[in-house]
Amino acid sequence: MEPVWVGVVPTNPIPFRGIELDFYMNIVMMVPMGVYLALFKKWSGWRILLIGVLMGTAIESTQFVLDTVLHMSRWSISTM
Repeated sequence: MEPVWVGVVPTNPIPFRGIELDFYMNIVMMVPMGVYLALFKKWSGWRILLIGVLMGTAIESTQFVLDTVLHMSRWSISTM
């Protein structure tokens, strides 16, 4: 599946289609945070899940904005 380009940033308009390794790496990155929140804060599972989703969204949104504004070009030429 070809990405839809927004300026210089590729996007995936159809969720879970064309999933690559980055998707799984983002999930693995958030698991330790959820474990630590469960151990130290004693919050409910729903609250921890919500925080994880919000953190992931914040990270991806920040990357999108920085790539658009600063033209960071995180993607290789082969994906263009």
